[in-house]
Amino acid sequence: MRGHDLSYISELPALEELGEIEFKPGINIIIGPNGSGKTAILKALGTMFAAKQYGESCLSMDYLMDFVHRKEEGRFDFPFEVLHDGQAVLYADPDRQLGFSHGEVDRECEIGGLQELLSMNKESSGQRSSRRVNPFFNILLGKAEKPQGLGAVFKPEEINETYRKAIGGYVENVFTGKLPKTQMTVLMDEVEKSLSLMNQVILWQKIMKDENVRKNFQIIMVSHSSEAIDIEGANYIELKKGYLEGSRKVKAGELSIEEAIELERNIKKKLTKEEDELLIKLESESSLDGNEEIDNSKEIQHLIDIGYIDVWTKESEDKTMNLLDAMDTNILNVYTLSEKGSQYLNMYKD
Repeated sequence: MRGHDLSYISELPALEELGEIEFKPGINIIIGPNGSGKTAILKALGTMFAAKQYGESCLSMDYLMDFVHRKEEGRFDFPFEVLHDGQAVLYADPDRQLGFSHGEVDRECEIGGLQELLSMNKESSGQRSSRRVNPFFNILLGKAEKPQGLGAVFKPEEINETYRKAIGGYVENVFTGKLPKTQMTVLMDEVEKSLSLMNQVILWQKIMKDENVRKNFQIIMVSHSSEAIDIEGANYIELKKGYLEGSRKVKAGELSIEEAIELERNIKKKLTKEEDELLIKLESESSLDGNEEIDNSKEIQHLIDIGYIDVWTKESEDKTMNLLDAMDTNILNVYTLSEKGSQYLNMYKD
């Protein structure tokens, strides 16, 4: 969706309470209940450092156009400041569809988009997750080269004067290091999702405990796995005070099921009336086909960012168009209620 609106990030109660977040060298794990802003923070960082589209920091016309739209709509600045060392950032997300942009095959990555389309129809959810996150596992374990700098999928001379004036020194400012260069940052958004047992073991027993990984990379991750709450030496960023300790007590058998449910109720994330109504609509109708108004609504974007809605792409029922036309106009966004969204409704709806 063009012109991602990140203004709500600064309004997250957790950030208002924390004021600032310090991500330390090695393993950093963002902990909090559903809807507290874990994934939203990660996606905001990925967007800021141009890492969401390709999984690594890479300037593209799509990224620059997104920036220009934000500026035109009065959403020029990111609602936060990030101090970093200027290196490329990696973004591992098992839900990321490589080669898709705004529900269409990305013309800057057409081969990746077509491969994604062909693979998705033949894979299980576990195979799909593994295909999308294994390249990052290989980089962390030293089996693949890590990016050496900021990438770009266009030549500087391809930027027209309008974009050049609008952008000004923004890109240079964002990717100019303000701290000494140390570890490469890897953002990991629930990478354990749907992974096979073997890959789960690789993640939690190999990668998270590998001293070379901690030495060479700064990992900032969001996870709902019980494995994530007892990682020795990890820096925990708790978005809701008491949630980490409560989770550890549940895991250790120190809280009953009833006490655990009550704890979860007490840390409810309040959504707006419009967001509640949208979730209820998705629950009753199973899915919702996108259009320009829906795709660009603030409620949809927020619910996706906090993990309450899943977004997929599909071909429309019009089969008369050829493949090249279909890549541009015949692919629709489809929105469905996620497992987190269902949990929210089951626990909190009136």
